[in-house]
Amino acid sequence: MILDELRGVRDDPDQVLSEAVAAAAFQDHPYGRPIAGSERAVKALTRDTLLGFWRRWVRPDKLIISIAG
Repeated sequence: MILDELRGVRDDPDQVLSEAVAAAAFQDHPYGRPIAGSERAVKALTRDTLLGFWRRWVRPDKLIISIAG
């Protein structure tokens, strides 16, 4: 699960360093935050929050199709 992955990051020195550097370099920017969020933020998610996100952003008018070959 995502919480296990977040805990695994703390056990990987490369990941810990990478997140610390990003946090210092991009203090007030989303690049300075972990991609998966914090343990606290993930634990605070509810079904309604996820459904609201899904309904807002996962729609045909937001769809981008990219083909490479």
